[in-house]
Amino acid sequence: MPKPFNHILIDYIAYLRKLSGRLFYCAPWTFIAMLPVVLVNQVSMILAFMLPLKIIILLGSDGMPRYLRVFFSEMSRDTLIMYLGLSAFCFLLIYMLGNRVVKAMSFKGGDRVLDNRGGLVSFDSERQFAANVFSRVVQSWGTSILFSLGLIAGVLLEWRLVLAILVVLIIEVIGVAKYWNRHLAPEHIRVREAFFQNRVRVLQILNAINIYVALAVLVALFILE
Repeated sequence: MPKPFNHILIDYIAYLRKLSGRLFYCAPWTFIAMLPVVLVNQVSMILAFMLPLKIIILLGSDGMPRYLRVFFSEMSRDTLIMYLGLSAFCFLLIYMLGNRVVKAMSFKGGDRVLDNRGGLVSFDSERQFAANVFSRVVQSWGTSILFSLGLIAGVLLEWRLVLAILVVLIIEVIGVAKYWNRHLAPEHIRVREAFFQNRVRVLQILNAINIYVALAVLVALFILE
């Protein structure tokens, strides 16, 4: 019988730690060097998407939100819009360049893992598989670090936005857990298979919900203030 969702989550965390230790042992310097690259790449992706939304908010208003006045009190709204547009384009270029760097470092780390094992080839495209594993593990840690730093920065800048996103995340986790646990019976195997096959799409939908909730909260705070 399949495991409940909380057991799967615990097993995933334990497996991630074990696999991370193995990859770090095989390619420590690549692992360490790739972490800041992943962080910069993820931040660039978020800013490249969010800054145009900030521009839309500013275009539809006559003033400037409080969380922006903290940093741009001496700048006019039109000037800020121009700089945000240029920044969004620059962050998009950084993100595209970062993808190439992450890919190259993933293959370097994957090659070190294969070399440490003795260089024996067990199946076709093993080099690509090792690079994908190395990339996903490092990106998982990068996402965790970015999430922690984002919480700290959010609390300092606008705690209500952080609170809203945390509430949504908790609701999403509880919802996914209840859905999975409701279909643990053997006769629901097709439902579980469909959920597993569409897990990437589900995560994309949940991520989109989080972004739109954040945007809605920002707009609401701007209107209320």
